[in-house]
Amino acid sequence: MDVKSDIDKCRQLVKSGFQFQTIVFECNWGGPISYSVGTIASSMVKKRYQTDLSIPNSAMINHNMNSFDEIQASDITQAVFHNTILIQGSGNHRMEQVQERLEFITSVVGTKQVIKKLMIDDLCDQEVFSFCCDILPTVLENYPDICELQFNEPDERDILHFPQSINGSNIDKLVLNQMIERQSLEKLLGNCNNLKALFIEVHGSIELFTIENLIYHPSLLILDIDHENIIKLVELAYYLNNNNKILELNLTNCDIRNQQEIEVNITNTSLKKLSTKQLTDDSLDYKFLSFWTVESNIEYLSIKTFMSDQVDVFRMHKRIQKLEVSNQIKVQQSPPLLFKGYEFFNNLVNVSIGLSNKQPIWNQDLFKSIDKCNSSNTLSLEHFNNIHHYSHFSFAIKATELIDFLKRYPKLIELHLDCYLLFDIPIKELSSFILTSTNLKSFYMKIENSANRLKFFNYLK
Repeated sequence: MDVKSDIDKCRQLVKSGFQFQTIVFECNWGGPISYSVGTIASSMVKKRYQTDLSIPNSAMINHNMNSFDEIQASDITQAVFHNTILIQGSGNHRMEQVQERLEFITSVVGTKQVIKKLMIDDLCDQEVFSFCCDILPTVLENYPDICELQFNEPDERDILHFPQSINGSNIDKLVLNQMIERQSLEKLLGNCNNLKALFIEVHGSIELFTIENLIYHPSLLILDIDHENIIKLVELAYYLNNNNKILELNLTNCDIRNQQEIEVNITNTSLKKLSTKQLTDDSLDYKFLSFWTVESNIEYLSIKTFMSDQVDVFRMHKRIQKLEVSNQIKVQQSPPLLFKGYEFFNNLVNVSIGLSNKQPIWNQDLFKSIDKCNSSNTLSLEHFNNIHHYSHFSFAIKATELIDFLKRYPKLIELHLDCYLLFDIPIKELSSFILTSTNLKSFYMKIENSANRLKFFNYLK
C-alpha cells in the first residue's frame, strides 16, 4: 500500500472541507519506518501523550535502518498504532530481552502508557512458557497500563498446564485463541478479578458454563465464546440465572441443545446484547430466546435467521432496539408483514438484514412494514449469496434506483449497502439529492472508479 499517495488523497479531501472521523490504513510493521509512517506516529504520540517521539531521521528517510533493527522498528510501530507488543517463541524473540524491548519503547515514546496489550504466541514453546511463569508477573507489575492479554496457539496443540503465576489484577480484557484445560481456566479467571471482557476459543468438551469462577465472576461484563461443541441448554440457563453482571454474550460455532427435553426457565435480566448468529444449523438459534420466563432487558439482538411467524419466541423480549439477521429473513405471510405482532417493533432504531439472492434488495413488500415504524430510522442491508455463503454476491445498482429507494425511506440516517454504485446520472445530481432530500448521516457503497469516488465525496463535503 502506498501510504504517501493515500495521505495525499486524504489531504485533498480535507482541503475541500471533508471532515474525517477515523482514518484506517495498513502498512508492513516488520519493515522499515517510512517517513510518512514516522510523521503520523509522531503526531499521534504528541496528541495522545503530550510527548515527542524520538525516532532519528536516519531511521525514517530512505529506509535507512542503521539506527533501529527490524524488531525495534516493529515494536515502535505496533506500540504507537496498536498499543501492543508481540511476544513469540521459536527463536523470533529472546525472552530475556522482553523487558529491554519494553524499556526501549518507553524511552522512544516517552511514556509507559503506550503499552496496553501483550500478544503472546505459542505457549507450547518452552521459552514462552517460562517467560509467562517467571517474567510476565514482573512485567505486569512494572507496566500497570497493560490491561489486555492475548494468547495465541496457531497449531491448536493442547496446553495441559497454563501458567499459574499470571496475576492480572489490572487486566480487563483476556483473549484466549488456544486450547486450555478447565483447571487452568478456572485459576486464570480467579487471578484476573477485575476482568471486564473474556474472548475464548474452546476446543474439546469443557463444560464452560459450569466453571464457578466464570459463573460468579465479580466484574466480567462481556463473554465471547467460540465453542465447537455442544452446549447444554440447562448449563447455559444456570449460568445466566446465577450471573447478574453479564451485559453481552456472543456465541459462535456453538451447538445449543436441550438434549433431555427438560423444562428450562431463564430469568436473566442483566443481559443487554445477545449474539447467536454463528450457531450451527442444528442449534436452537433464535428459539433459545423462548426459554425466558421473565421480561428480558436485551436491547441488541444478533441472530442467524428470523421467522416472521414466531411472535411467541420474542414475547419476553420487548426492549430490542437493534436487530441483526446475518443469514436470511424467512417470510411466511403473503403479502409479507415482516414484524407484524412483534412488541419490540416500535422500539427498533437499527435494522441490519442479510438477504438471500431470492429476495431482491428493492422488494417494497418485504420492507413496507419498516416504513410504518416512526422510530425505525436506521437501515443496513446486506446481500448474500446463500449458495456460496463465504462470499458476497456481487451486484450493482444504478444511481437512479438508489434515489427511488431513498425516496421510499426518507427517515433513514444510515444506509450501508454492500454493492457497487453505478452512475447513470451525473455524480453531482446524486450527491445533491443526498444532501438536500435525505436525512442521511452515514452512507456506504462501493464505487469502483477511484476518480468517481473522489469526485462523489468532494460533492458531499
